[in-house]
Amino acid sequence: MERMVVTMQDPDQGVTMRSQRLLVTVIPHAVNGSDIVEWLIQKYSIAEDGKGPPVLFLRPPRLRGRAGPSPAKPWLLPTLRPPPDFSEALHLGSLLVQHGYLYPLRDPRRLELRPDETPYRFQ
Repeated sequence: MERMVVTMQDPDQGVTMRSQRLLVTVIPHAVNGSDIVEWLIQKYSIAEDGKGPPVLFLRPPRLRGRAGPSPAKPWLLPTLRPPPDFSEALHLGSLLVQHGYLYPLRDPRRLELRPDETPYRFQ
């Protein structure tokens, strides 16, 4: 587990770390739960059927005030596919949280990895 955490913190091949705002404070070197799950899927080749490389998927663009892809770009719709079955990556990430390698910044009493924009820090 420790080697995995060291690899996750690597600036070149690890999870993307950035400063995140939590209420009124800015937290440096935080990672999102969705970025952790996505990195685990790509790094350890976790696929839907458990065989082969993962299916790459695109996230819908982040739009202000709207959810989902822009209706002005219908050509984007066929390229968007559902993400692979990430239950294994989510379980592995939750183990990292439960063993104290990752610390949830929003709800520190809830020791599970949430695959959303919840910020985490490495201990």
